[in-house]
Amino acid sequence: MKRTAEQNAMLFNEKFINYEDYWMDKLLGSTMATELMPDFKVKAQQSSKGEFEIKINDSLKAKLSKLSKNSDLPLYIIVLTALKCLFYSYTENEDTLLYSPIYEPNKGSETINEIVAVRDLLNKNMTFKECLLAVRKTVLEAYDNQDYPIDKIVEQLDWNNVSGDNMLFNIICLLDSI
Repeated sequence: MKRTAEQNAMLFNEKFINYEDYWMDKLLGSTMATELMPDFKVKAQQSSKGEFEIKINDSLKAKLSKLSKNSDLPLYIIVLTALKCLFYSYTENEDTLLYSPIYEPNKGSETINEIVAVRDLLNKNMTFKECLLAVRKTVLEAYDNQDYPIDKIVEQLDWNNVSGDNMLFNIICLLDSI
């Protein structure tokens, strides 16, 4: 991604240095991406990348809506937490790193990124409510620090060189409509 001189200059102001500190602390030592092993053999030329759509029946939609209306947890946080718990249960990897679209850009600033990283450490002793609260905290922190260029994060953590792929954008949780 090519940045303007103004965007490069912004990287040296105190606010952006704080953003950088947050992302380096949050993502340093990360396994880069949460991955699921396919339950089928991937052919050499076949990509394992793709979109998966989960349809939720009306009964579950009603329950999720009721749960989110009776708490300070937006529906998206509930769905994201459930997805993280699902990945944890399949992979047994406590370090879950998924990505979230930026639904509300910071007011008064140019939108630099379209997504933010949401990294949490889950464990088998956590209740779903504890997971919800942890993911909610992480999402709010990520949104507060969303204006640090994601390409700089990739560059600073040297994630491009691990597999030749940009591993940062492995799994994105998007809530389209409920």
